[in-house]
Amino acid sequence: MKAFCFTDLHGELGMLRSVGAKIRKEKPDIILCAGDISVFEHRMKAVLRRMNKWNVPVYIIHGNHESESSLKIACKVHSNISFIHQKVVVVDSYAIIGYGGGGFAERDKSFLKWLESAKGKFKRLEKIFVTHGPPFGTKLDKLGDYVGNKSYTAAIKRYKPVLYVCGHLHENEGKRDLIGGTIVLNPGPLGKFMII
Repeated sequence: MKAFCFTDLHGELGMLRSVGAKIRKEKPDIILCAGDISVFEHRMKAVLRRMNKWNVPVYIIHGNHESESSLKIACKVHSNISFIHQKVVVVDSYAIIGYGGGGFAERDKSFLKWLESAKGKFKRLEKIFVTHGPPFGTKLDKLGDYVGNKSYTAAIKRYKPVLYVCGHLHENEGKRDLIGGTIVLNPGPLGKFMII
């Protein structure tokens, strides 16, 4: 499966046009967006309208620039966009597991509790995680010190997803790393294609 991953667009319509051109050329099977498509919801609906026209399934979470409720409602009117915060979506043999918001906490016990309650939906499938903030202890969260989320790292070590997509830290856009066998990726606003 070919996935196009991106994050932290922040309403930049010029970048969105570039992303759209890549998608039309490369024709991914799915699109994964790790949030912050707007600046505090400014241009959020315009971005979603353009994303919907790509005619590729988009799985999106909110970042720290969109509220959960606003993005959830805005996605409902678009046939190609699915809001996946605290959801498990099965695509072929993959479970796409979304958890949005935040980006600033060192730990998130509610994330681990939710994962535990949802594990029956993804237990036997290859897993793809999408969060806004990065896990702790990688190239993706190093800003002098590591500033990522330790709960996310614990989840990676426990559930062993094949791919973990995140963003939030613009300084680390485009970086990737490994935690065990899991590819951890901050694709940035111009995005990255991944074959999984």
